[in-house]
Amino acid sequence: MSVEMKSCVVCGAEIAGAAKFCTVCGAKQEIITQFEEEIPVSKCQCGNELLPGSKFCTKCGAKVEQDAAAISENTCVCGAELVPNAKFCTKCGKKLGEETPKENICTCGAELMPNAKFCTKCGKQNIKPEEKVSVKEILVAKTPVKEEILVKKQDAPVKPLTTSAPVQPKKKKSFFKYAAIFIIVAVVGTAAYFGYQQYMTGVKKSLLLEQKVTVSDEDQTIAYEDEISVKVPYGLIEQEQTMSIYSVRGLEEIEGLSMLGAYDVTMSSTNEFDGFLEITITYDPADLPNGADAEKDLFCMYLDEKDNEWKALPYDVDASKNQITVYTNHLTTFAPWAVSEQVEPGPMMKVAHVKFPGGKFMSDEEVKKTMETYAETTPGSASAYQEGWSKVSEWFGITAAVGTFAEHGLEMGALQGVNEIAMEVGLGFAMIQCAIDISQGKTGKATLELSKNVYNYYAIKFINTSAINLAFVGVFVIDWSLNKFIQEAISGRVDIYQKAYDLYYKDKRKNEKINNPWWYKKLKKTMKSVKNPADASADIQKLIHDYVWEFWSDETVVAAYMDKVTTGSGFTGGGYLSEQLKKDISDVHFASIIKTLNETNVFERIVKELRLDMQGKLYDKLCAIQKKMNQVHQIKVVLKKDDDSEEYDDVGLSGLPIEFIISNNAHGEQWKGKSNKDGEMDFSCTLLGYMDAGAPKTVEVTVEGPAGKEEVFSGELKLAEAGKTTIVEITIGSPALEGVWSVEGKCTFADLSASLQYFDNGADIYGVDQSEMDAAKKETANAMIGKKYPLPDVDFDMIANIWKISRSGKTYTITSPTFNDKSRIGGSEYVIEFTGKDTFTGTMESWSGFGGEYNVFKYDITGKRKR
Repeated sequence: MSVEMKSCVVCGAEIAGAAKFCTVCGAKQEIITQFEEEIPVSKCQCGNELLPGSKFCTKCGAKVEQDAAAISENTCVCGAELVPNAKFCTKCGKKLGEETPKENICTCGAELMPNAKFCTKCGKQNIKPEEKVSVKEILVAKTPVKEEILVKKQDAPVKPLTTSAPVQPKKKKSFFKYAAIFIIVAVVGTAAYFGYQQYMTGVKKSLLLEQKVTVSDEDQTIAYEDEISVKVPYGLIEQEQTMSIYSVRGLEEIEGLSMLGAYDVTMSSTNEFDGFLEITITYDPADLPNGADAEKDLFCMYLDEKDNEWKALPYDVDASKNQITVYTNHLTTFAPWAVSEQVEPGPMMKVAHVKFPGGKFMSDEEVKKTMETYAETTPGSASAYQEGWSKVSEWFGITAAVGTFAEHGLEMGALQGVNEIAMEVGLGFAMIQCAIDISQGKTGKATLELSKNVYNYYAIKFINTSAINLAFVGVFVIDWSLNKFIQEAISGRVDIYQKAYDLYYKDKRKNEKINNPWWYKKLKKTMKSVKNPADASADIQKLIHDYVWEFWSDETVVAAYMDKVTTGSGFTGGGYLSEQLKKDISDVHFASIIKTLNETNVFERIVKELRLDMQGKLYDKLCAIQKKMNQVHQIKVVLKKDDDSEEYDDVGLSGLPIEFIISNNAHGEQWKGKSNKDGEMDFSCTLLGYMDAGAPKTVEVTVEGPAGKEEVFSGELKLAEAGKTTIVEITIGSPALEGVWSVEGKCTFADLSASLQYFDNGADIYGVDQSEMDAAKKETANAMIGKKYPLPDVDFDMIANIWKISRSGKTYTITSPTFNDKSRIGGSEYVIEFTGKDTFTGTMESWSGFGGEYNVFKYDITGKRKR
């Protein structure tokens, strides 16, 4: 009789049509269960199916009576007949032809069924701890090289977070019995297969490369073609491991970002390190979003599988090679991303993503300007803030002019503490750029000097600059080593001591395993403890000096090694070994060590790692600013009518147009609204939206005035700190001219003809040309323009019946009786509009006469009620 055949749903092998499991790969064949053969079975009184030939129930342990059917060599332990040459049982999925583990054998010698609580032969109860096996581990273990891996689809969308903490390794425990592993593989494998095929979703991993990484005192690079490479620095691993590199597809995108490929990199034993690996990924520039700048908009993140979140990490972009290099102290899934959407201007605009600081930080000119700003200005000055906000706005993709943040942010309570962080950010970018330039040999005098000057002024407080310290030391030791090698050879007498000295250090290097990793760890530990460049230089020199002078510290050691190198020669060393000769020998060794450390890039590596630490601190500061800038502020505009302005009694407060006066046109019409039935308007904005709009200070409402013309009334906006509602009151109507008001004026025009009339005839007296006198006169007057001055208080109660007062809408013109009479000694005129019950703005002009000449002044004024 011919047997109906089919293909395995997982591996494609040809198997029997009724098979529940593949005889090649062991995968469960769920979709054809309707074709299974009906096999007569017996049942226990508890309802459990009995296996052929079993004497006891595997569920309750009761003794049963069955036809004694001996299980032949072609019968599985589950009782099913085996297909010839099958590798797995078609019923239970058990792999055939392998020795049964001891834990799956009963004390009576019979093999235990998977998950059985009782032995089918003797009936003994079988109880033991369960074991759990990672599904992901099983999938990877069973996947051949170059074959795609189907991984469980993520349960929740991947979302970005602003933290750079390393991924913690997951502990692996086992909870299922040995035989259950194959069932899990079959179920998950089949489910993943059909899930992907039917819905075209899920994550797919393809193995690109597996390669051994050995313990070495040299760097090792594992590369897959020109696509991805991983550099493992010397001293990073302490045992041989296998590195695996996978390409990953199907990961969910993040709104506003575009993923440019993804890679999973793992080691067989250790995935966390005390130091940084370098992963270089080549990207296709055609994949960048339109208008994207690789050096500004490209960055990299890693996938924290524990939290199912993408997190930032250090990187550098080389746009000339279309490569991004990632620096990481742990291995997981990495992906380069490009910003596809810039921050949209508006009241509720937010910084969605904070890139880890990477790429080019500042141009040489920017570094110089920033360093000079911090080294020469008073702490907290506007120029210092401006430099910081300049970099913040650039890094966050904010549209507002730099000056806006500095100009309006200094006096804002809502920005308390944020300005100082922004100032630190500006300095941080400059310092890191200096570290990069110096480590790459760009040691311009200006950069070096500025870095030294600013260091003690700000750097210790704001950001650790150990990389700058070591960079200075690196420059010093390179020059020093080159100079020290230009010296004459040591004399023959010294040569004997040199041989003893050399033999001592040869033995020391061998016995104590002193190599590049040893020096790297020693120097790195030293550099992390220093606080300024001077200490850094001294500590480095002391570390190496103590090492090269160790030989001379013990005379018995010197004698012993002298004996070793002179044995059989009859030479005793003879004469006195002077301190100068010791110094000559030790100095050569010192220079040799420095030269080796430079040639093997030990200094460069430590500089880079300390610089990455600085970038991490800078990233934390950017995240702190992001958090502040994204805070939502509630604003309530309240309209009121002035009780003393009866002509506005008929004005309704509902549905009136309200507008914030903004300076950034990119925000368009978004800062407008209308009052509700209660004459109020609720408005929300983020701190970022507020500042990007130009930090508006005035809110206006437009009404139809008594004369049928539109009139505008305003209120002052002072943004409160987050969590508190900012109240803006706008009073419709003009307050009564009463009380005493303080006035401040900003000079817009000055003519000092009366005070400086002696200049007109002073040319002969001073022996100069009259044109020079006229120029000096004009210069003196112009010096007043733009400056603010306190002006005399205005007492409206006193002048109400003396001065002339006229009104047009909400504008008052208040003129002194003598203002238009030049025969008098002087006069004044105020033109004001009330901006609130206790405030007004306007202009003021005054004049005074003397000797037929007049002094004339004009001011833009503000007034505040004193009482």
